[in-house]
Amino acid sequence: MTPKITDDMREALHRSHGRPVDVEDEQEKAVYVLVRKDTFAQLRETQGTADEATRRHLRALIEEGVASGDYEPADAVFADLRRYAGELASKPRA
Repeated sequence: MTPKITDDMREALHRSHGRPVDVEDEQEKAVYVLVRKDTFAQLRETQGTADEATRRHLRALIEEGVASGDYEPADAVFADLRRYAGELASKPRA
């Protein structure tokens, strides 16, 4: 089943000029994001690219650490990884 958009949603989409539109479900107390399907596909593609870049970066850091011969306790390594993940999460996505 594909629900149909309402006139209010259509108007909000036109006013947004292609940007995502928040849609509130008052009963469930949740907010959803309404975007065109092609825009959603582009966002998913961007997400995959960012994830692959992150994996390559982390892999390089691990290889560098192993090659250096300088070993750190696992707790310190995980703290660094958590800090790096927090930095990535706080960066705006393009």
